[in-house]
Amino acid sequence: MRLLVYPHSLEIGGSQLNAIEVAADIRDRGHQVTVFAQPGPLQSRIDELSLPFIAAPTPRRRPSPPVIEALRAAITTTGADIVHAHEWPPALESYIAAGRARIPVVSTVMSMSVAGFLPADLPVLVGTAQMAAHERDAGRQLVGLVEPSVDVTSNRPGHPDVDTVGFRRRFGLDDGRLAIVVVTRLAHQLKLEGIVSAIEAMTRIGPETGARLVVVGDGPAADHVAAAAATTNRLAGDGTVVLTGSLSDPRPAYTAADVSLGMGGSALRAMAHGTPLVVQGEQGYFRRL
Repeated sequence: MRLLVYPHSLEIGGSQLNAIEVAADIRDRGHQVTVFAQPGPLQSRIDELSLPFIAAPTPRRRPSPPVIEALRAAITTTGADIVHAHEWPPALESYIAAGRARIPVVSTVMSMSVAGFLPADLPVLVGTAQMAAHERDAGRQLVGLVEPSVDVTSNRPGHPDVDTVGFRRRFGLDDGRLAIVVVTRLAHQLKLEGIVSAIEAMTRIGPETGARLVVVGDGPAADHVAAAAATTNRLAGDGTVVLTGSLSDPRPAYTAADVSLGMGGSALRAMAHGTPLVVQGEQGYFRRL
């Protein structure tokens, strides 16, 4: 089978990492897999996994006619038998492009809801049983459940390719202080509330315990997160909150963590690395696993 995989971006994020790792696993099972996406930090992860890559144009709006045309060309070039799109913009663009090419499309949606405008005949894989039930109740017939997956071979304690010592040295984390780590996209929706709550809590936790919070990621709420971190560092001491920015390979951050915070795929990756975990949610939700 020839498969064209289309993540919604190559910025650091759980859905994108999941798309790439699943693509590599399908390739390792004997299929021909190519990734089509707008270039970004995770392109290095695609290169590490030796997956063929086709660069997509940068969209000005979604769905994007130039992206659809480039996707049609990629389908022809690769001889794809099926397109696997991740999240709603690639799903809609793939539905249009692959419909013209008369090949099937399947979409994986790891967001917490499926966009109501996605065509009813588009097969959709969702990440929770509640979402699957909601989609079926709404009349969508082709719904599957695939809870967020993690490659437990590459995400495991003691993996030889993971340079934990170098990560700690690079970000000044080698002074023995307990590291609380959150690997996340810095997004306003779903993520920001919990990130800022954790940062603000460090004004008390840092001085009391000597712990520091390490925030790994980037995104549209980066300025908001940076401002909160600056306030906490001013009140609790420099280095109480460390912002690393995005990492194309976040595994060293997980292995450097004494305690992890996370939701969804990030929480599962922390578990794969054997790290004690506090599950982070909305409306003040934090719970020890």
